Amino acid sequence: MKLNLLTAIFIGMVLGIIIVFLDPVYGLILGFGIVAGCLFRALYLLEEIHKRVSKGYVKPTRVQKAMEDYLRERDKNQTIVPKD
Repeated sequence: MKLNLLTAIFIGMVLGIIIVFLDPVYGLILGFGIVAGCLFRALYLLEEIHKRVSKGYVKPTRVQKAMEDYLRERDKNQTIVPKD
C-alpha cells in the first residue's frame, strides 16, 4: 500500500489531534506505539537493504523460480538407462 505525501501528512495530523484530546496515559501509549512501529519497520527495511547490497543478492523473479523448480523436478525424475 503506497501513500502519497499529502495522505501521510493528513493521517499524521488526525492522529496528532486524537492524541492531544486523549487522556495523557492513553496518548503516551498510542504515541509510543506509533513511534516504535515506525522504528521497527525502518530497521526491517535497513536489514533487507543490507542483505541485498552486501551479498549482491538479486531477488529471483517468478520466471526464474519456475525454471529452477522445473529443472530440479526434471533432474529428480530422470532415470538412468543402462547401456547394453
